[in-house]
Amino acid sequence: MMNSIRVAAFFAAIALAGAPSAGSPPEQRGGVVSIPRNGEIVERGPAEIEMRFSTRLRLRGHQIRIFDENRRVRASGQPAATKEFTLLHMPVFGYLQQGQYTVEWSATTDANDVLSGSFKFVVRSTVGR
Repeated sequence: MMNSIRVAAFFAAIALAGAPSAGSPPEQRGGVVSIPRNGEIVERGPAEIEMRFSTRLRLRGHQIRIFDENRRVRASGQPAATKEFTLLHMPVFGYLQQGQYTVEWSATTDANDVLSGSFKFVVRSTVGR
């Protein structure tokens, strides 16, 4: 009986250690940080989308797509991981007009696990970059 309580407590501690805190920003949950950040309001459309992962990625096998408010694809690409294999970046060609955008992404880890998610940002102005 005591052994099973210890085992249950051990697994509960592991689960809590890996779980994001309720107060942590959405872009940091799961070890992914993006630029622009989730919910960020930027003055102009970004020149690139950057994502940093807490796990190593494969060199290829990733996708980033940017959708406007009407779900039209405004930019997409298959970014390659950088030499440290934890960073993806994709250039954004052309200007993103004023409005809200959703970035949907998928990335393949060294262990061949596919991670995916999305985040949003708002462009306040279309003047220059």
